[in-house]
Amino acid sequence: MTTSQPMGFVPASVATDPGFSDEDLARADTYGLLAEWFIRQPSDDLFNRLAGSPAVDAADQTDLANAWRDLIATVAATAPADAAAEFQNLFVAVGKPLVALHASVYVGGAMNQPILVDLRNDLAAMGLESNPDLGETEDHFSTLCEIMRYLIAAPDAKGSTLAQQQHFFSTYLQPWMDSFFDALQDQPQAKVYGAVGGFARAFFAIERQAFDIFSASLDAVDNA
Repeated sequence: MTTSQPMGFVPASVATDPGFSDEDLARADTYGLLAEWFIRQPSDDLFNRLAGSPAVDAADQTDLANAWRDLIATVAATAPADAAAEFQNLFVAVGKPLVALHASVYVGGAMNQPILVDLRNDLAAMGLESNPDLGETEDHFSTLCEIMRYLIAAPDAKGSTLAQQQHFFSTYLQPWMDSFFDALQDQPQAKVYGAVGGFARAFFAIERQAFDIFSASLDAVDNA
C-alpha cells in the first residue's frame, strides 16, 4: 500500500519510529490515503504512487484485499483528468453536491450541526487545530481521517491510546460512514470514487470490528 502525503492538519506528521507496529503504520497510511482522495481532486502524483504499489498476494481473498485490487485496477484504467472531473461532479457544487462529505449532513441533516461543536471541543482538548487554507469545517471526511491518522501514529500525539482512537472513531466516523458510502456508490458516475468507496468501506469494517473487540475486552475487565 502506498504511503500518503501529509494533509496539513496541525500537527499531523506520521511517525516512522520503529516503536510503532507495522499494523499501526499501515492503518495510519490508509487513513492518510483516504483523506487525500477526498480533500481535493486526485493528482497525477497520487495516481503514480498507486500504480507503483506492490501487488497483494493472490492468496489473500479478504474483502479488503479484493477492494484494494479493484481500486488499483480502476485507477490503472482511468486517466487522472477523468478522475478529477469525477471529483468535481460528485463533491463540488454551488448548491448541494451530489454526495456530501461532512458528518453534520448525515448526522444532523445539514451543515454545522451540534456534532461539529463537540468535535471542536475534542480537538481543542487534544491541542489540535485545523488548517484554514483547506477551507473546510472540521467534520469533513478527510479531516476526520487525518485526525485518526494522527491519533494512531503521530510522534507528538497527546495521550494517543487505543481507547482514544476508539472514542474518536465511534463518535465521529462510525455513525455516518455506511450512509456516506451508500450515497457515493449509488451514483452511476462514481467510477473511480465508487472503487475508493468500496475500499474505504472494507477498511472501516475491519476498524469497527477491531474496536468492538477492544471495547468488549474492556467490559470484560470491568465486570471481572
